[in-house]
Amino acid sequence: MSSSEEDVTDTSSPAVSVTIATKDRALELETVSLPALARQDTRDFEVVIWDASEARTSEAVVRAFAEQHPDLSVRYFRAPRVGSCSQRNDAVKEARGEIVFFIDDDSEVSPDGLTALIAGFSETPEAAGGALPLTDVLPDEGNRWTRFRHTYYDRIFGLRPWGRRPRVQASGAWLDSHDHAGEVDHLIGCDMAFRRAICQEHSFNEKMQLMAPYALWEDAEFSHRVWQHGNRLFVFEGGSVVHHKAEGDRLSESVTDYPQRIFNRYAVWRYAIFPFQKWSLVPYLWSVVGEAGYKLLQYLKSPGSRREYVTGALQGYRAALRDLANGRTR
Repeated sequence: MSSSEEDVTDTSSPAVSVTIATKDRALELETVSLPALARQDTRDFEVVIWDASEARTSEAVVRAFAEQHPDLSVRYFRAPRVGSCSQRNDAVKEARGEIVFFIDDDSEVSPDGLTALIAGFSETPEAAGGALPLTDVLPDEGNRWTRFRHTYYDRIFGLRPWGRRPRVQASGAWLDSHDHAGEVDHLIGCDMAFRRAICQEHSFNEKMQLMAPYALWEDAEFSHRVWQHGNRLFVFEGGSVVHHKAEGDRLSESVTDYPQRIFNRYAVWRYAIFPFQKWSLVPYLWSVVGEAGYKLLQYLKSPGSRREYVTGALQGYRAALRDLANGRTR
């Protein structure tokens, strides 16, 4: 085996494999995700930790947790590859559950969450993927630039609807609100589950790690691509997940995020939308115009970082153009 496995407390096949790809988030594991899993009202699940941390702190947290909860099946692996996509792809190969449930290390699953998830898949046989109602705890809700982007830019240039309907648009933009039950066309990485067969047929797009190992929006690209292939996705009734968005969350507006934001937005369109809707090129190009305008506003707002803004934006656009010129699929 290419990764080292520790703390295997059960060898049976559970209903659910709760899979956490983590890196340098020992505190979140210790205080948020693992304690919530210990409080579940079912034990028909395993916990698979795929850890790419440089230090051994997270391993120590998981080992201590497994010792404190011998009634849980806890399996720890040192990741041979670093990246949110590659770690999830590798973890799926070791998962034993019929349902693979991806959560983040800062995701808090309600005590009835896994019971509700199992029931949802059982009662909805047409569901290839599913999730629990999700609440995001946003650390930057008061940021006026974030409010501006969500209120104006994403709706005008991303062509998102003005309501809260969680749909991926032809431009590649989408709405992340999955706070109530119903059918959806994408899922969110801190709270998304798929039947094992889906995870064997599809994989996370590792091109989305081109600009940074911990990719932005790889969850939307993966789940929407699964949906585009005719598979149905649902947010189930019952249970819930609270995503605490730990400090250092990937979705920041910093200069260093520019290349990844531009390239990964392109990748969502290129691999999860364009192969199925050729006309989507027009709204995507419209969104590129809007993105450039938004970057210009940030450029003017932060004169001390102008060179970094320009360099980062051009780096992202160049990577997208190279990938498009190659003309290859994933």
